[in-house]
Amino acid sequence: MLIDKTYFQGDITIPNTQEIQHENDLVQILIESKSYSLLESVLGSDNVLSLQANLDVNGKLKPDADYRWKELVNGKSYEINNQKFYFKGLIQEGTLYKTSLIADFVFCEWLRQTRSQQTGIGEVVVNGQNTVNVNSTSKLVSIWNRFIKEFGSIHCNRVRKYYHNGVPVYDYYNGGNSNNVSLVQFLKHHSDVYEDCPLELPIYVENYGLINSLGI
Repeated sequence: MLIDKTYFQGDITIPNTQEIQHENDLVQILIESKSYSLLESVLGSDNVLSLQANLDVNGKLKPDADYRWKELVNGKSYEINNQKFYFKGLIQEGTLYKTSLIADFVFCEWLRQTRSQQTGIGEVVVNGQNTVNVNSTSKLVSIWNRFIKEFGSIHCNRVRKYYHNGVPVYDYYNGGNSNNVSLVQFLKHHSDVYEDCPLELPIYVENYGLINSLGI
């Protein structure tokens, strides 16, 4: 829904994504299942069904899609009480890049499912397709915190990076005067258009806010 494997590039690159799909294609399964569960949790079942009705067979917006779904997907600039706001949308597609908070969420789920296994002698890497190395913690922290910022469970505008015993720590904190708004804030600002939105993360999600490289 809305994203595909081409969104996994840059710092969320997943290996072997261009291979022929098969019934056990973990990445495709996660794209379909986690995208839906995320949107259902934040929008609600009725709104997700309405959004789906405005998508074509490839999961992209139809040309004649309702304006509210075009604004949610592609972004919108607007004003409230003479104050300007900007929501960049669920997906962003440029000439050379594609990004999406949905892709970040799916990537974190993929990383959690394929990261190194724990053994009695420490961490070892599982060999095989769609595996990752043992140094995945900082990657998970970075992408998850970026997702949380875009989703809006916690509003934060800047990040400070420092090292603790050689481990990178990402310290997110409030600051700045950015008019960019998160998904949750956008939906709150337009509650008359997007009605009855739960504005939640899926119930299986363990972390509802920011995390750091030390796990706290």
